Formats: sequence, structure tokens, C-alpha cells
Amino acid sequence: MLLSIAGTIPIGMFGLAILLLARDATGSLAEAGRILGAFSLANAFGSVAQGRLMDRLGQGLVLRAVAVCHVPALIVLVLAAHEHAAGWQLAIIAVCGGSTVPQLPAPMRSLWSMLADSDEQRETAYAMVAIAFEISVVTAPAIVAVIVAIASP
Repeated sequence: MLLSIAGTIPIGMFGLAILLLARDATGSLAEAGRILGAFSLANAFGSVAQGRLMDRLGQGLVLRAVAVCHVPALIVLVLAAHEHAAGWQLAIIAVCGGSTVPQLPAPMRSLWSMLADSDEQRETAYAMVAIAFEISVVTAPAIVAVIVAIASP
């Protein structure tokens, strides 16, 4: 459960963090919005693909595979932004990062359906997962703000 919460915090951070990073790199809020849009659209399509793959191959294999792709994509995005890469280059990298965001909340709910012994425990677990996800999504932009205040976008 704790690892799931830690894994969902970035989901709430990506929007603000990528927008600020891209605006700082390109100097344009409009261009930053396009880069964030590319990330978000890729995330939408990637989550569907991950769900289908999880049904076929299992959660562990798919989550490990996307994590192995996701982390380097984010590192490359930060490095490219630091080097003031063109907006279209940042958008392509953002698509790679967005399509590989590990989709943790749904597999966590699926796992609880197998771990809980009774319907009451299952409902409690589902509520706990929902609350944990909402807390991580709500607190994540504040974490981004602290990071930007201390360091930079």
C-alpha cells in the first residue's frame, strides 16, 4: 500500500512539473501547454494499452516494463529541457514518458480483490486505496511548489 501511494504521487506532480519545466525551457507557456498535452494524451492511450497488457501478461511484468522505460524518459526530458531543446523535441520525449506512466491504482484495486477475505474487508481496502490516491494527487502539486521554490523548474 505504501509503495502504491509513493507510486501515485508523481501522477499528481506531472501536470504542474512538466508545465513549469517546459515553460522554463522554451520561454513560452503555449509551447509548454502543447508539451504537457502530448504527455497527457500519451498517458491516456498508454493506460489503456497497459490495462490490456496486464490482462494478458500479468500486472508485475507490465508494471516493471513500463517503469524501466518511464524513468529514463523522464530523465531525458529533464536533460533536454535543461539544454533548451526545441518544443517539438520535448513533446516527443514527453510522449515517451506519458505513455509509460505506471498505472498503479487499478492494479492495486485488483490486488485487493484477491487479498481481502470478506466483502467488508474488500470495501474497506477499496476505500483506503481511493483515499490514498486522492491524498497523493492533492498533495503532489504542493511538493512540486516546494521543489521549484528550493531549486528550479
